[in-house]
Amino acid sequence: DIKSALSWIKDTSKEAYEITKENIKKDSKTIKKVYSEFTHDRDGTPLTQQQILKKLNILADKGSVKAQYYLGLAYLRGKDAYKNRDKIYKNFKQSAKNGYASSQYELGKLYHKGQYVVEPNEDKAIFWLQQSKLNGNKDASKYIAENNLDRSLDEDTQHNLKDLINPAK
Repeated sequence: DIKSALSWIKDTSKEAYEITKENIKKDSKTIKKVYSEFTHDRDGTPLTQQQILKKLNILADKGSVKAQYYLGLAYLRGKDAYKNRDKIYKNFKQSAKNGYASSQYELGKLYHKGQYVVEPNEDKAIFWLQQSKLNGNKDASKYIAENNLDRSLDEDTQHNLKDLINPAK
């Protein structure tokens, strides 16, 4: 009957709300932990923007894929993104080549949009977005679907693009 159906919907909505609320708490703890790793000193003292960039640059130069990603994001979202386009590309690409899904996603979007650092290139966009999806990035899956980029690349193109990750010696 309609009354029990409405009751079931109400109960299900409450349960879904509680689960969502709990997931948000977990996610925000993770985000705060990751964020504070780069924005605070070891003793918990907040760093200035200059100190954060310096710390990210040092860690990125040492090969930290997370630092490379956050550095790429910082330059991308900064006020001088156009001026810093080489730094954006360099950091995302280095991190993406080392399998960091978030960087692969950002690099794929940059190639798709032809934003700041690269000319639009649908094959490279698809390649990086698919790599990100394979590495578990749900945003990449969504972006691929929303932008009709869910197609296979031919073997030659795939082979050539894989050289982006592991260049032939």
